[in-house]
Amino acid sequence: MMKHQRDLEREDRGPQGKACREGIGDIIKKAKMVGEVMLLAEKVEVSDVKALRDFGDKLRDKMESGIICLGSQVGEKAMLALAWSRRT
Repeated sequence: MMKHQRDLEREDRGPQGKACREGIGDIIKKAKMVGEVMLLAEKVEVSDVKALRDFGDKLRDKMESGIICLGSQVGEKAMLALAWSRRT
C-alpha cells in the first residue's frame, strides 16, 4: 500500500500529473444536471488505461456527487471508464 501511494505521489509530480490536476477543475465545470443527477461525460487524452482509471478516480474524489464517463483513444484502442460519486 505504501509503495502504491508513493507511486501515485510521484505521478502527481510529473508533467502528466500536473496537466491532470490543472484539467480537473475545468472538466468538472462541464458537468450537467440530467434530471436529478449530475453527469460528466468527457473525452480525455491519456497514455494508457491505468492513467484513464486514475484520472477518473481523481475526478470522483473532487465531485460532490454524480456519474462520470470518460473516454479516450490510445492508438487503435478505444477506452471507457465509468465512475460515480455520492457524498452523504
